[in-house]
Amino acid sequence: MEKKLVYDIHDKPKFGQMLVFALQQLLAILAATIAVPTIIGLPTQIPAAILGAGIGTLVYQLFTRFKSPVFLGSSFAFLSSLGVAVAYGYCGIILGSVVAGLVYVLIAIVIHFTGTNWVDKLMPPVIIGPTVALIGLSLAGSAMGDIVKANSSTLYGSDNLVALLCGLIAFFVIVICSTQKRVKWLVLFRLLSVLRQVMRQLQYLQLSV
Repeated sequence: MEKKLVYDIHDKPKFGQMLVFALQQLLAILAATIAVPTIIGLPTQIPAAILGAGIGTLVYQLFTRFKSPVFLGSSFAFLSSLGVAVAYGYCGIILGSVVAGLVYVLIAIVIHFTGTNWVDKLMPPVIIGPTVALIGLSLAGSAMGDIVKANSSTLYGSDNLVALLCGLIAFFVIVICSTQKRVKWLVLFRLLSVLRQVMRQLQYLQLSV
């Protein structure tokens, strides 16, 4: 059974739905854009990453005449190469970014004259899917490292129970929302109620310490 699109290219959601979608995109965009410079060890470059993402998005929208609602942000696919470029300082980062951009421009020119059929044959969904999954799995170590390094000394000294709780919340919400069953919302509400009770217990323990 073929699935139908909820919104076509020229359709627009209602104003209330657009606010919810905008908030969702804002949270996803900020998290991804901020995470990349933090992971490669350049947390001070977060404003530069946000500025570059904004300028890149505006340029992209101008070239596509605002027909493609896409945000250009930090890419996790370049984490390994960025880690190597950082060792050579800002010159390595700039040179690597320019070379990567030229490769994108070259591919875009080829696609403009030849079409996208060869891309679909070269990278079918059976290849793209595992590639994206491997990128996500490679970042699992960074997520666990952030949980371990998080500071929650106000509760249990060196124990990171608050960070662990936040990680569990994020994990279960992603798992539940990824399912296609209608009961997922009921399970999500029950999970949130349980987590709320856990937070109350943590607050009680904090006051009793």
